Amino acid sequence: MPAMTPATTPETPFDDFTDIEGLLRIPRLASLAAGPEGRLVAAIQQADEHGSRMVSSLWDLDPSGEREARRLTWSAKGESAPRFAADGSLLFSSARPDPTGAADEDVPAIWRLPERGEAHVVASAPGGLTLVGVADDGSMLATTEVLAGGSLEDDAEARQARKAAKRTAIWHTGMPIRHWDHEVGETSTRLVHVDADGGMRELTPGADTTSLLDASADLSRDGRRAVTTWTTRVAGGETRTSIAVVDVQPRRRRVLLRATAAHGWSGPRLSPDGTRVAVRRVTASTPTDTAYSFLEIHPLGGGEPVAVDVGDLTVGAYAWVDDARLVVSGDLHSRGAVLLVDAATGAVRTLVDDAPHGSLAPAADGSALFALRTDMATPAAPARIPLGGRGAVAATAIPVPGRIGALPGRLEWVETEVDGTTVGGWAVRRAEVSGRVRPAAARSSTSGGTAG
Repeated sequence: MPAMTPATTPETPFDDFTDIEGLLRIPRLASLAAGPEGRLVAAIQQADEHGSRMVSSLWDLDPSGEREARRLTWSAKGESAPRFAADGSLLFSSARPDPTGAADEDVPAIWRLPERGEAHVVASAPGGLTLVGVADDGSMLATTEVLAGGSLEDDAEARQARKAAKRTAIWHTGMPIRHWDHEVGETSTRLVHVDADGGMRELTPGADTTSLLDASADLSRDGRRAVTTWTTRVAGGETRTSIAVVDVQPRRRRVLLRATAAHGWSGPRLSPDGTRVAVRRVTASTPTDTAYSFLEIHPLGGGEPVAVDVGDLTVGAYAWVDDARLVVSGDLHSRGAVLLVDAATGAVRTLVDDAPHGSLAPAADGSALFALRTDMATPAAPARIPLGGRGAVAATAIPVPGRIGALPGRLEWVETEVDGTTVGGWAVRRAEVSGRVRPAAARSSTSGGTAG
């Protein structure tokens, strides 16, 4: 099992585990973005002065580990969803105040931070904008919220009329009426194309409150098309999720992969050349069995898909390195792994298998993968995983705020065999206890289960 190469940290690690307030204030890494010339930026969440909410800011990291992380943004509202443009500028979403007064207040807008100079608003909308993808020509894909039944063009006027009339009622026209912890129905999510100068064009007019609910979407490198999940209602209050292709010019939507009663689709990711899409096919659960997901690569122009055999890995995240390679991460045997996939054949090579990894960000030159590594002893921290060579590789930790010191105890990997199947898990033992003791806590799964 490849080990993490140690790296110098930019601050003293937190190690007083009796200080609950201090523990809650440890910075938390939320996402990574890799850019040109080896740049790497992280969104890091920290508690505000009252400790009542987490505020995200963007930090410039050094993949080589030679210097400490450097904070790039400061605001009470915070910044999220960082992505690099082809010119090296950094794009992000934020509800921070716009000094020019052009952006709507208290809703996120898309901002651009050049390599030198101040950040400025690129585009804003009454329902906010969340950055989804960036093309080489500088255009972007974003999501916004529009009052149900309306359009992006008349949304500001419709919101003002609703506010002036003091209307708060929601008219439900179908299921679902709730999603997790909030009611659904007042607004619907829409995909918006934003050009390099900030001009906006709605790509999914007429989408209802369900169509893009909790949608996953991606933009091609040339900015000509997008792929997205598209959810429709069926009888009995159920929904089915297909994959749709949306052409930017002319604006046109077609179903690429249609959901059935047996399975649906999720997580579309376009190849850099825009000819193929990596997706998860998710089987429908039954009263006697759970749902299963399978990673597949489908050509947009039609033809046979490539099935990727990930073995016992439960696929979590994946990203294209280039037109020929895909990186995949997920849970594996109560730990986790990162795989490198040949997109043409589906052949798989295991890179690391010591912990779960998320927020996959391949380097611009395809030489390495940056990811957030989490294990049972440490919170999410950035790591660099080389993509060259053969077989397993060693990941290198990258300095970042929020490290913790040695745990007040020790972790042990334990295994047993049940009906011929090896079952693994983690045993947590107090440091001062010696000899054969019963684990204070343990989590385990079967060989095909999720990480503990």
